[in-house]
Amino acid sequence: MEETMEALHGMVKSGKVCYLGTSYMNTWRFVEMNVIAEKNEWIKFIAMQDLYNLVYREEEREMIPYLAYEGIGKVPYSPLEKGKLACPLDEDALRLTVDYSKPWSRSLSDADKEITQRAQKIVEQQDAPKAQIT
Repeated sequence: MEETMEALHGMVKSGKVCYLGTSYMNTWRFVEMNVIAEKNEWIKFIAMQDLYNLVYREEEREMIPYLAYEGIGKVPYSPLEKGKLACPLDEDALRLTVDYSKPWSRSLSDADKEITQRAQKIVEQQDAPKAQIT
């Protein structure tokens, strides 16, 4: 990891990269990489992109508190769970019919379905697009 952080630091110092961001890794590894950078007075990460949405909230345990503590930006991907949170449960989102990663997509659990049904009630009460609520 030290070699990686040194190489990334070199990219910023040479002007080839403005800022460092990374995507989807364990919190302990992300912390370790930033500690290595800090110890060597290298450039640290300023952004983390990871999976986060209404039904996948694992990042709330460790990553989000760490990001907030360090002032690191959070850039969630798949906020609508590949369209599953954007339409009623009995409909498939268009994306699911054309998405190459469909075979690896996880299906919604019973708990996930309950969450999306509650979100649908809020959508109806607020008269807002589902994407804004979820």
